[in-house]
Amino acid sequence: MITLIEALNYRCLRYVSRPLDAFHVLVGSNASGKTTFLDVVGFLRDVASEGLDTALNNRSSNPEDLLFGRQGESMELAIEAAIPQELRKLISKPHLDTMRYEILCLLTCPTYMVSILLKSLRKAFTRVQFPLYMTRCLLCIRRKCS
Repeated sequence: MITLIEALNYRCLRYVSRPLDAFHVLVGSNASGKTTFLDVVGFLRDVASEGLDTALNNRSSNPEDLLFGRQGESMELAIEAAIPQELRKLISKPHLDTMRYEILCLLTCPTYMVSILLKSLRKAFTRVQFPLYMTRCLLCIRRKCS
């Protein structure tokens, strides 16, 4: 189950960090960011399974469209998910119960770069949360401008 969704400078979301429970209702006026909030998960899925090109091209032919106010050079996305008890038995440290996946997308020409900031397992109650912009970069993947 996804337990947290975070976005920084993604489309109409300047910054959002929303913990989730088993049941949530998403309410807002038209064009207030409900679909964009849900697309954080879709974008991360597309990057992980199909690559940055597909994730970007599925949303816009111009990557600047994905930046808050079409300004700046980067966006950051993250999700956290609870690891089911039956799957924890299969990992080397079964006491860890949360997975976090974050990316930083630097959308500057002549290359677009997406950085995998953090993939980690941890015990949820001992977690220290840092704002997305303070997370350390671990891996970079580059994409040329079209």
